[in-house]
Amino acid sequence: MNKYERLLYILNLIRTRKNLNAKSLATACDVTERTIFRDITSLSSAKIPIYYDRGYKLLTDNFLPTLNFNLKEFLTAREALRSTPLRKLPEYKRTLKSLEAKMEACLAPQVQEQVKSVGKESFLKVQDRPYSSHQSAWFEELERATKERRVIQMSYDSIDSGVREREVEPCFTVFVNGKFYFVGFCLWRNEYRTFRLSRIQNLTVVQRHFGRHKEIDPKTHFANSWSIFGGEIIDVTIEFKGRAARLVKDGSFLSGEQKIVRPNGKLLYRARVSGMSEIGRWLLGFGADVTIIGPDDLRQWTLERAKGFTEMNS
Repeated sequence: MNKYERLLYILNLIRTRKNLNAKSLATACDVTERTIFRDITSLSSAKIPIYYDRGYKLLTDNFLPTLNFNLKEFLTAREALRSTPLRKLPEYKRTLKSLEAKMEACLAPQVQEQVKSVGKESFLKVQDRPYSSHQSAWFEELERATKERRVIQMSYDSIDSGVREREVEPCFTVFVNGKFYFVGFCLWRNEYRTFRLSRIQNLTVVQRHFGRHKEIDPKTHFANSWSIFGGEIIDVTIEFKGRAARLVKDGSFLSGEQKIVRPNGKLLYRARVSGMSEIGRWLLGFGADVTIIGPDDLRQWTLERAKGFTEMNS
């Protein structure tokens, strides 16, 4: 953090914590004690009423504005920070910890007291997914390549084609269903592809630069994807019955989807989907409670996989 940010941080620490000396402030700010002494001098020169009595203290904090967080807003913001997948990456841990400390330091005194009285049972428990140590390195390299618009070379273990060498122009990184992915223009396939970080075996950022991909937008790229992977846009019409009909009726899966409940309790579902492999696997999970009205390609895709499963397990 720069000096201005550090001075504000020091003020907030002194305001909310007791018995802070130069050593503890230096540790919190990740600077030397000599720097802290210079910062305290700067604050005093700015006529901020700071003094030392078994720790640095403020004579009054009326000049310091508070964030207008109420208790619920603060707890929600804090859980968002604690739940973000970025906490898995070492280079973000310190930043996230600093953000949380700054948020708490800026709370009004009455809200700070409320925070202390909240029990652990009020917090959201987020389950961690298995995580490869390599992904942190890949994430850092991808972040650099994306920012500098540089081509990456990687060995990638694809579900469909196995391990292959790829050259990709990375566009953006995304976290979906507990996993990190990135989207880039694959120079081997000559199209935009989605790659999972855990399937990368080796990655190198090369010196070759590429132009900005203005036609791809992270906000809309997955608009018609069932989950994360795309493909040709198809219009699907599916009939659900029984338990499947009740589950689909209460859920929301794609923007623009249509649901029609029939008098017999069956549900007619229509949607425009990018690719059919993900929705096909989802439909197979409902078994006999699903009838694929269209398209024929989706029906054939699911029949072939259902047949293979039956042959292998009969």
